[in-house]
Amino acid sequence: MPFDPIVLHNQLPTFKEAAGQPDPVLTPYLQLYQLDQLQNLTHHQLGLINGYGAQLCVQLFVPEVPARGTAILVHGYMEHMALNRPLIQQLLNDGFAVLGYDLPGHGQPRPCQQRGKGARHPAFQRQGPPLRRQEEIVQRQA
Repeated sequence: MPFDPIVLHNQLPTFKEAAGQPDPVLTPYLQLYQLDQLQNLTHHQLGLINGYGAQLCVQLFVPEVPARGTAILVHGYMEHMALNRPLIQQLLNDGFAVLGYDLPGHGQPRPCQQRGKGARHPAFQRQGPPLRRQEEIVQRQA
């Protein structure tokens, strides 16, 4: 089945609910971005959180060894988390868990709906609060 970001978004559980077994709906996404080939990985969690006026897609990658810490990964302009696979792999190899999310108006699984107007998407003005929300998640995981 080919990857469809809208189908994925509509079927994603909350981040908390995603803590169980891998969901087959993720397979096309994981294969497309080669996240299914990450090594030194024992747990991958992908789900949605609501907060600060945005719904965010959050991913957690946990290494096979006890984590030395958690790296919070924030992607670049007009990108999304999955494009950082090489960095995620290096952090896992170095024994770090990785927590990241797609900034409002960016990335997967819900691309910006306003084709041609992405660089002026109103969600770009809400970048800071989700980072604070991510810090709260890391603190609860510790």
